[in-house]
Amino acid sequence: MNNKFIATDFVERDRQTHAYHCSLLLGSNYNHVATTYGLTEDSILNSSKYFHVTEGLCPDIMHDILEGSLQYVVKELLKYFITVGIVSLEQINSRIDFFKYASCDSKNKPAPISSNILTSSDHSLKQTASQLWCLARLLPLIIHDLVPMNESHWDNFLLLLSATDYVFAPTLTNGKASYLAHVIEDHLLQFKELYPTSPIIPKQHYLIHIPQWIVRYGPPIRYWCMRYEGKHSFFKDLSRRIKNFKNVPKSLAQRHQMWICYYCHSNSNFITTGPSSPITISNWEYGHHFKTFLPSTTDISQVYRTPWIEMGYQYKIGDIVVLSSDLLPCFGLIKDIVIYDSIYYFTCNVLETECFCHHNHSYEVTYQFPSVTSFCNIDDLYDYHPLGLYECNSKFFVPLKYHIIESLS
Repeated sequence: MNNKFIATDFVERDRQTHAYHCSLLLGSNYNHVATTYGLTEDSILNSSKYFHVTEGLCPDIMHDILEGSLQYVVKELLKYFITVGIVSLEQINSRIDFFKYASCDSKNKPAPISSNILTSSDHSLKQTASQLWCLARLLPLIIHDLVPMNESHWDNFLLLLSATDYVFAPTLTNGKASYLAHVIEDHLLQFKELYPTSPIIPKQHYLIHIPQWIVRYGPPIRYWCMRYEGKHSFFKDLSRRIKNFKNVPKSLAQRHQMWICYYCHSNSNFITTGPSSPITISNWEYGHHFKTFLPSTTDISQVYRTPWIEMGYQYKIGDIVVLSSDLLPCFGLIKDIVIYDSIYYFTCNVLETECFCHHNHSYEVTYQFPSVTSFCNIDDLYDYHPLGLYECNSKFFVPLKYHIIESLS
């Protein structure tokens, strides 16, 4: 595990080998099998006609990456930077605290890192999965000016960020999965060389097999635990609030069904908006452009403006959305959100994407002069995740949540 970083170097357990190892548990080799192969008994799930644990238990990238390998690598990176004097722990915490997070990232602002956490032996930074994802994505912008160009430990961290971008992508091709396998191999080979006293932990080894699972079952973001944890938090919060400990499952189920019933009868389609105000097209600063976009509108047509809208994700004025993607993604800065004829539209200033900045692991963008206004229906967005716009050294950058596949048209 500490020397091989290609999936084909390992023999996967299949139904036959699993059954053989389970049969050995009945003899005198129980302890040997339990410690060597990690089996203590056969799973009752294997009695199913169509399911077997060796074929159907998918990896969970929330635990394996956000609470595993990524926490470990970030921790070792920061320890190294502090040891060689590139940055101090006080500088790191100060920058994390005073960094101007975009609205879509602010709720996952990382927690301060204490010296006890940094020197502990548990490979963790004590951040939640969401906080660590936010910290890892934005760390290249938070301390980019303190890190020398082409610094080998930093480049190794950026390799893992690149792999993470592919792993968390909602759409992938088999070719991208093959490329991901090479990125993971390069990262682990470099990590072993750069951190000789830091072992390869099991959750780093799990990375090697993720490309195989992508080919078999699709993008891991479609079956990760984060959404289940998010749903579970509803019940955990509710159980603390109601303070009723008699037949807790019934109480939680009843409250949940009442909540779902409310949404189903509110005709909201699970869409909520901020306070809205009407304005006629003639009085709206983007009215002329909107009439061109929708010729059916007139000067006396009314639209309703709102500062934010939530439909799965929350979009606010000032957020960035992806309008298209070819060789480089095209970003739009939300300047207004309007409702017309029960349809939600974003009014965007189209930004010019200059390049992908490797050192900052984000796209450098500039404002166009004169500005280019674009309207898009929320359903027509190229990608649905709202992003943040960050200014560093008088330049503007957009860090992605994950890799966005180029348009095939």
